[in-house]
Amino acid sequence: MSPIQEALYPIIQSGESVIAVSPTGTGKTLAYLLPLFTQVEKNNTLQLIVLAPSQELVKQIGEVAELWGRAKELEVLTILGSANMQRQINALKDKPEVIVASPGRLYELSEQSRKLKLHLVKAIVYDEADYLYEDDQAITIDKFTNKLMRDVQKIWVSATFGPALVKVAAEMGDSIRVVNADQQPLANIEHFGLVVQNRQKIQYLKRLSHVEGMQAIVFFEQVNEVDQVAAKLIYDGLNVVLLHGQLSKLEREHAINAFREGKATYLLTTDVSARGLDIEDLPCVIHYNRVNDARTYFHRSGRTGRMGKREPSYHY
Repeated sequence: MSPIQEALYPIIQSGESVIAVSPTGTGKTLAYLLPLFTQVEKNNTLQLIVLAPSQELVKQIGEVAELWGRAKELEVLTILGSANMQRQINALKDKPEVIVASPGRLYELSEQSRKLKLHLVKAIVYDEADYLYEDDQAITIDKFTNKLMRDVQKIWVSATFGPALVKVAAEMGDSIRVVNADQQPLANIEHFGLVVQNRQKIQYLKRLSHVEGMQAIVFFEQVNEVDQVAAKLIYDGLNVVLLHGQLSKLEREHAINAFREGKATYLLTTDVSARGLDIEDLPCVIHYNRVNDARTYFHRSGRTGRMGKREPSYHY
């Protein structure tokens, strides 16, 4: 077990609310799912809710929950914001014990369907909480949480202890535990800074692509820059895929699958689209633009160097 898994197991099993901070790639999903699943019963009532900020992360957590829930024959329902709402309402007829969802869509369902029964929910998890509480989404999350019973167990999970979690800790006071399982984030990652002029960045991406075994997620600030750089790399014969919010669900899934299968050297993406993206044994991360805050750098670079492996992170 990883440090965060060892630290959280007894706390969550005891029913305490907790803020858990641990770098990306340290096994946080299982750190909360495993102890929670010991409490969830096969009884056709909703008992556990997990909220996540991106469709990719919701889907990934849903897959993990389904896998580990099979032993107890738990019904797990994954609710994406982009999916058909009527089908999701119909799926509630299966009476899931666990729901993994985008917060906005789950709140809509709670407003529009009586089939979503919340009075027996034992625990709610806020995954990637520092991002989950950004912008207007925090209001939606608070409204939804207020629909639950007052004694529900609340678990906030994050790679960084940002302002949103500081606020949560202050508001909860002595009624919440705070666990920081690793004081040295990104310790397994080698960091390289390349002094490169803007017009040379694409050329350096081409050069790095020739490194043996090279495969990397390349992070950008703007969607239009993703499209522009991808077009130039594809024109020069590189196998690259794109991931951003303007693509359809099918296009996004195709891009992720192609990258996981090793059919593309680079996955070009933005922070929003890559939240929670888990690529096993990812050799490298590249920051195409200068990163101006530590939280963003931690989240991006944490896609590599997972579970003790030492890998590089390049930034221009």
